Amino acid sequence: MFSVTGGLRGTIEHKDFVFDNKVINLARVPTAQSIAGEADETWRALTPKASVQAQWNPTLLQYASYSQGFKSGGYDNRATRLDLATLPFAPEKVSTYETGLKATLFDRALRSNIAVFYNDYQDLQVSFFDPVYQGSRRGNAGKAHSWGIEIENSATLTDRFSVQLAGGYLHATFDDYKGAGGAGVNADGNRLTNAPKWTVTGGASYELPLATAGSLRLAADANYQSSYHVSALNRPQDRSPGQAYVNGTITWNTPNPHVDVALSVRNVLNTSKQIASVYNPSIGAWYKNFPDPRTALLTLRFSQ
Repeated sequence: MFSVTGGLRGTIEHKDFVFDNKVINLARVPTAQSIAGEADETWRALTPKASVQAQWNPTLLQYASYSQGFKSGGYDNRATRLDLATLPFAPEKVSTYETGLKATLFDRALRSNIAVFYNDYQDLQVSFFDPVYQGSRRGNAGKAHSWGIEIENSATLTDRFSVQLAGGYLHATFDDYKGAGGAGVNADGNRLTNAPKWTVTGGASYELPLATAGSLRLAADANYQSSYHVSALNRPQDRSPGQAYVNGTITWNTPNPHVDVALSVRNVLNTSKQIASVYNPSIGAWYKNFPDPRTALLTLRFSQ
């Protein structure tokens, strides 16, 4: 059985931006006026969508789709100069092509999906460091594209035991990004920010009956992502290394259906690799962010 779906969405978005920035002292008390004013802009877009599906049999569905997306422009509410506060950034537009398969196998015990996609971005909205301004600004890159593949699997092995496994590959590149690090410092051909090539996630859960004492639910999940850059300049200082995280939860479902007790541990491996950074060589600053350490949480839940 075949089906075809089409649609067209019209968007008109108007934004009024009123800003009133103060100079504050170390006690965070306003001491003087910085900048104040207002600006407004209207953006319009027509975004189509079309898809075709083929239900080859009760357990196998194939699809292909094309769609356009639109993210309206705006203003940088962190700007501390009047000219930058009143300068709008342009809308972001993306054309997305996707095809894939969805299968339900072994009497619905296994669900498996695979998708291949391609995204074409115009005026991609980005945050970048302006060495002249000596601060972060919000603006647009010219063009970018990404393509990749995603695979998802979910299996119910028994009435009590289920597992999930998913993975993906992503190629994401700036095609045209002039002035990413100031005049003459371009990012053409560099990887998009926060876009690891490889991602893998998995999880499992098991329900353990306790006779008259309710039941225990044991759950664990893990995820891995390869290295990525937090700046379009793709400098070594902008690179966050590949890292893995493991989390676990034990939930006691008490005989009272309104009461649960859960013990959860996040970042079991105590991973401490850098996840983000801001590098500004002009003032000799290199700020780094790290994940929360291993954390345990005991939760008592009541429900009506």
